[in-house]
Amino acid sequence: MADKPDTITVPGAPGDVLPEIDDMATPSLGPTLVAVLRPIASLKIAVALFAMAIFLVLAGTMAQVHKDIWEVVRDYFRTDVAWIEWRVFFPKSFFMGTALEGLTDIEEGKGFPFPGGWLIGGAMTVNLLAAHAIRFKVQAKGSRLVSGLAVIAIGAALTAGVILWGSMQSGKENQLLQEWPSLRILWQLAQG
Repeated sequence: MADKPDTITVPGAPGDVLPEIDDMATPSLGPTLVAVLRPIASLKIAVALFAMAIFLVLAGTMAQVHKDIWEVVRDYFRTDVAWIEWRVFFPKSFFMGTALEGLTDIEEGKGFPFPGGWLIGGAMTVNLLAAHAIRFKVQAKGSRLVSGLAVIAIGAALTAGVILWGSMQSGKENQLLQEWPSLRILWQLAQG
């Protein structure tokens, strides 16, 4: 009878259970901070937030049957809590001429509260930052790190320059700097 060939184990292979967080990647964070950030950095929370965002986009898209696009943006995406009306899920065009046409007679205002775009986006940001704080390890050192950060800074400056230069081409005074006071202050600080 032939012997079984030696098996090769590959870390991360299907069926292999890896630790959720590499404690070696967080030497600068204290154990207390890691214990606080670990539940916030959960992948389950990230997936739930993505699902909520997808549902909000669906509801906002369907709400455009009854509202203008900018009303939907204001009421669904640029708010902490959105009020989603039941009638957005039963548009008349879906059920017209069928036995279910009566479902479309839902009166305006009946619905349910749901986390809005600001709340979901803010929670996603906190989740992402916590995950990076726990799992991310800077591998570059010395001149590679400095040059990488310099490239990022140059890219950010070029992007800001294109945005500001593009908004000045209309012949009017730059409305972007007037409408966003914090951006105007940053611009003044950058000028010296």
